[in-house]
Amino acid sequence: GENGSLEAKNGEFADWTIANNGNVHVHSNAILHTNSLTGNGAAVNEGKLSLDEKDGKGPTFDVAGSFTNKGENSILDASKVEKVTVSGTHVNEGQADYKDMLVAEGGSSTNSGTEQGNILTVEGSHANTGTSIWNGVTVAENGKGENAGKLDVGSVFDVIGEFVNKGAEAVLDATKTAVTNVAGILRNEGTANYDDMTIADGGKSENSGFEKGDILTVATGAEHSNSGTSIWNNVTVQDGATSTVEDGAKETINDAYVVAGDRTNKGEVDATGVENTQVTGTLDNQGTSNYDDMTVEAGGKSDNSGYEKGDILTIDKGGEHDNSGTSIWNNVVVAGGDVNNTGDIETEKLTIDDGLVNIGEGSLNAGETDLN
Repeated sequence: GENGSLEAKNGEFADWTIANNGNVHVHSNAILHTNSLTGNGAAVNEGKLSLDEKDGKGPTFDVAGSFTNKGENSILDASKVEKVTVSGTHVNEGQADYKDMLVAEGGSSTNSGTEQGNILTVEGSHANTGTSIWNGVTVAENGKGENAGKLDVGSVFDVIGEFVNKGAEAVLDATKTAVTNVAGILRNEGTANYDDMTIADGGKSENSGFEKGDILTVATGAEHSNSGTSIWNNVTVQDGATSTVEDGAKETINDAYVVAGDRTNKGEVDATGVENTQVTGTLDNQGTSNYDDMTVEAGGKSDNSGYEKGDILTIDKGGEHDNSGTSIWNNVVVAGGDVNNTGDIETEKLTIDDGLVNIGEGSLNAGETDLN
């Protein structure tokens, strides 16, 4: 009833259908079995609450009011419930096991204990300060996910709304997710490890902590900013995408570095592990960048006002390299492109096959020059 109450203490009980519009309290010395717990009342479990099958019927657990799994010794077993739906307030301080969970719009789920399940869908809000383990996490368009504890994600991690890995102590492990998809906003303030990440059109990924992964793709219309430490094997900034390394930040790229969009470095970039950095968009280095080789291809522009160093710099026809800082290369090959220098260029060998080298007010120190 509206003001009714159910209390379970000192033993093991079964109440198979609970329409709770009042109060349910499972004490720490009790176990309660049920096939259905619904209603907009308040439920508190300090013992064990088990959602069980009954007469071949799977259990139902809908939180329209409030549910608290209270205290670190509390146990919630909702692993047989096809989908737990939270449209009210759901709190776990103990151990909670689920199959799937939907936090509906207007609903909130907070975990300070240990929770685990298959698929978590967040249309409302979900916040974790404990340990949260899911095979898949989807933060829907108006949803907000927050992790200040340890979050372990399996096969799916899609951020369409907003997700924050909050605070320096937060740990996100998405290494089992083949591709983390960001179409909304993902902010990492702690430690985040990925396999691949694709930031889609309109999406934004901001790292102020430590992030590491295999392939980072910043797609057309997407944005990536790093003000912390960012380590990837492959970074591709597509045409129409924006990527920024902020002042004081560090980024390491180990295998492939492709700039077709807008890329700005105000910090430190180590791309010495990349055989050939390819620039068809705009690469603006205001900080420190170290390379193996770099090719500025047709339509591409490399603008250095900071410090850059590498092995072979090639400027193809239709490409442009502007230097107002310090540019040090073992070989500079002008293969039909343009070089505009108002800073200092130092190279062991300058080869001009075609194109223009405008020294302007800068200095060019070449050990050897070939004009073809």
